[in-house]
Amino acid sequence: MKTVIILDDQQSSIERVKSILEQNFTDLQIQVASFDNIEAKILDLVPDIIFVDPLFPDPHEAMRLFMFCRNVMPDCRTILHSKATHRKFDLLQYLREGANAYISKLASKKDYLRAFLSVSGGEIYLPDIVRRDLTFALWEDFAHQSNTHKYSSLLFRASRRKNTAARIIGFKR
Repeated sequence: MKTVIILDDQQSSIERVKSILEQNFTDLQIQVASFDNIEAKILDLVPDIIFVDPLFPDPHEAMRLFMFCRNVMPDCRTILHSKATHRKFDLLQYLREGANAYISKLASKKDYLRAFLSVSGGEIYLPDIVRRDLTFALWEDFAHQSNTHKYSSLLFRASRRKNTAARIIGFKR
């Protein structure tokens, strides 16, 4: 039986994720956690997967909690889910630190299931729009660091390629 923890401050989001998982999987133990004593609760439950809002309760505290989970339980898989666009927080930093998926809280039930199944199977899940944005951002950084404009045509081509961001940062699709 897998243990799933949902870390969020919005009751509607908690209920939605919980409902989607309970309707489709019978072998899950789903726990909801508030921010009080969260580290102790996480250590006590030893979750397999954590759904976490990267802005809960604030971006700095969310990153601190994420890093705590990665350091104490390196095998725990993490799904970031947020109503805020992925541009409101540093998604690339989360991915580099070991996050396994990002999904918008406004995504369809089918997308939530894809994210959950991908992460359960050891893969990374990023929606197409996020992959395109990350691809563009990575190429932009590369061109800026090289301090030359000869890569400007690559920016346009890279933004049109599917899955390039995942390949650049070394993740499976």
